[in-house]
Amino acid sequence: MRVYDRYLGRETDLPGTVTAGRFRLLEDIDLQNGVRLASGQVLFGDIRGDCVVGNGQAVIKAVEGWEAFDEEHELHAPALAALVNTPKAQDARDFSPLVPASVGDLAQIQELEQALSERIDHLREINQRPRMSMHYEVDAAPVSRARKVATNAIAHLAAHSEDWQRRTLSGIQPKRILALFSKDEMAIYENRVYGCLLDKLHAHLKRRLRQVDRLKRKYEEALRLGAIENLDYRLRDELCSLWGRALPDQDTKRLLDNSKATLGVLERLHKQVGALRNGALYSALPCSARVPEQLRETNILQHDQHYRHLRPLWRLHQKQSSDRAMNPQELAERDLCLLEHFTVYIGLLCGRVVAESKLIEVHGDARVFASAELQLERRVDEWHLLCGDQALVIVPTLLPEHSPAVATERNSRRVIVSLLESDDFQMPDFGPDTASFCVNPLDFYGLEKIRLVVESFLWRMAFFRYGQPIPRLPRHAQEWLGVRGGEPTGSGHGIAMRRPLTHNEYRELIAWLPAAQVNAETADAIRRTADNLKILATCRECGERAYFDVEPGGFRARCGPCGLRWGVWTEHGQRVAKLTAGHKGSFQSHGARHMFFSLETAGSSGPGRLDRP
Repeated sequence: MRVYDRYLGRETDLPGTVTAGRFRLLEDIDLQNGVRLASGQVLFGDIRGDCVVGNGQAVIKAVEGWEAFDEEHELHAPALAALVNTPKAQDARDFSPLVPASVGDLAQIQELEQALSERIDHLREINQRPRMSMHYEVDAAPVSRARKVATNAIAHLAAHSEDWQRRTLSGIQPKRILALFSKDEMAIYENRVYGCLLDKLHAHLKRRLRQVDRLKRKYEEALRLGAIENLDYRLRDELCSLWGRALPDQDTKRLLDNSKATLGVLERLHKQVGALRNGALYSALPCSARVPEQLRETNILQHDQHYRHLRPLWRLHQKQSSDRAMNPQELAERDLCLLEHFTVYIGLLCGRVVAESKLIEVHGDARVFASAELQLERRVDEWHLLCGDQALVIVPTLLPEHSPAVATERNSRRVIVSLLESDDFQMPDFGPDTASFCVNPLDFYGLEKIRLVVESFLWRMAFFRYGQPIPRLPRHAQEWLGVRGGEPTGSGHGIAMRRPLTHNEYRELIAWLPAAQVNAETADAIRRTADNLKILATCRECGERAYFDVEPGGFRARCGPCGLRWGVWTEHGQRVAKLTAGHKGSFQSHGARHMFFSLETAGSSGPGRLDRP
């Protein structure tokens, strides 16, 4: 069966073991769990267990820790749906990718939790004074121990002479007799309902504690953004601005207070339910004590002053968890819908980065970078940023994959962006050559990650082209360019331009090219080289002309007002490029203002090997 590998960007045979979300279907298929997927859809199964494709062609592996995936879905699904459907999403510059205020409703006390707070005392009474039934066990025991004789004791005694003490004229004196021994039976139906309800409540409260605590910590981080000292002031201002557009400070403070209050209630309830699960009644129930979801209407559950409170709690839990009680087809459709929203979300981030870049010129409806037209377009479930003959392909997916094999071709680079987080993708290690990372509405650095990926893709092209000669030039063209800083190469009648032209020199070049008596290909090469040098001499922060110093084997540039420095040089025998706003910069402290990568991959704007400064 042929499928499209989204990570490698080509068609391939479906492997025996499949990662959910990696492959796009080229034909309709049926999974053995009843899921039907159409051609063009991404291959998803049931995250809770392995899914067999077709007649055993492949197995879609279950998601490790799928419960956490469900929790993440509850946070990200409403956030993404609200963000991609907001009117502000139409304006790339005004779009804030951070979690909207509506998600803060998840930190409110839910109906189940309110009802549990009101009825927790009844659960304690059930634990202390449970209902039970009397259970009798029949056993042959010495007469001295018997308190109640079984109905068939005489028949048993007649058949077992070994239990006789002696035989007399008046009858038999028994030594052992079949007796009834009473035993309290705790595992009645109503107590099993109680035990199962405690398990459900305990799992629900743990889930809600993690959810609300994450929102609380995010609101606390937002309020601390302005006071973080190790951040570059421009990055701090940008992060504060993004959060301010999503949530003003007063709303953040209100949501933080709500989440703290809710967290306090949940912690108290979690502690109380935990104590009941350690109580005498729960401990006396067998581990296998389970009841169906549909409760029986018993007299005790209906009329007992304490047990009658179990039914409302049970039904509220059913109502609260009904959204998660999905069949495999519904789960697959849910994941496909979430992937669609996430793909649109990534496109909005890319659009904002392109719209804000000072290095990209706008000519009518076209955007141009170093004489090459820049296009951002969606192709099925991928985003392609095209610049001349180079392409950056951003592949959105839901689940992170450990060290995925990503295609690196001569003129194309693919980057995997996941919605969920993983311990493998720590922010301090994030750099221009990172092949996979996560972005979501709870990530303050999400836009900055996309900005670094896009800008490093453009900067790498400009850095790599620096100093490349323009070959086979006529003598008069060599002389004309030589007067304006061009350096003749050793052979091939070429010129290497290593310093940017001044404003007047650039105007002269544009006026000279039509009459220069060079072919169109050479004229384009000269124009691209001049525009590339113009980019390298322009500050990415303010868009102004920077100081540009040519050095052997490279250059160094700096912007006085902004403090940014960048250049190309040789380090440890390798050609490297760097852009930074400080001597000890990092992505965490400076964002996209800090880039460092190797230019050793000849002819490629794709990822080379990342070398640390």
